[in-house]
Amino acid sequence: MTAKKATFGNQVLEFYKTLVPPTIRVKGVKVIQPHKNEGVWTNMEKFFNKFFQDTKKRVFVIGINPGRLGSGTTGVPFTDSIELENSCDIANTLVKRREMSSGFLYKFIAKWGGAGTFYKDFFFTGMLPLGLVRDGKNCNYYDTPKLLSAVKPFMVETLIKQFAFGAREEAVIILGSGKNQKVFKELNEEHCWFKKVYVLEHPRFIVQYHSKDLKKYLKKYQDTFSQALSQV
Repeated sequence: MTAKKATFGNQVLEFYKTLVPPTIRVKGVKVIQPHKNEGVWTNMEKFFNKFFQDTKKRVFVIGINPGRLGSGTTGVPFTDSIELENSCDIANTLVKRREMSSGFLYKFIAKWGGAGTFYKDFFFTGMLPLGLVRDGKNCNYYDTPKLLSAVKPFMVETLIKQFAFGAREEAVIILGSGKNQKVFKELNEEHCWFKKVYVLEHPRFIVQYHSKDLKKYLKKYQDTFSQALSQV
């Protein structure tokens, strides 16, 4: 008898449960592992069992790495404690703090039809699945050549593991049209993961520098996500 395939959500949870952080010998840089907190893990179980309890493939949407106030707190990619409760209907006892990227993305998700509809076809993650801080502030994996070099093998290894959950090979969406785009495209050319790469401005960049143009960017997100989904 053929063994029953684990659900997408169960694979995500197993991935984080067994995730061993890389050794980063870069001065001042520390790794955030919110999933090690029992309360956070409970919320992660509720989220991934609610929205990913199937074996359906999804279009991957890849950001940079978790920030302190979003998934660095909740354990759920691009989801702060407010959206986890209000948009995903998962009550939690976390401190209710707004994270800019999460706020923008859940406005977009609401226009798409809500979390239940959106997560049937898409999966958020980051180039690096663990958050980074330097001197108590958010840090991006590409901030220095030394840091990028230190995390790159771990990054490739964990991306490959996540794609095995059920990634649609026809298309991928990258959030971050600068260095994040550059690093991913180089890796994709080397490993041939996806046939078509779509790139969008990172939500934080949009909210921080183009807050007056939110409608324009929400439309751009709608068009790009629709195009990516049409490839599958």
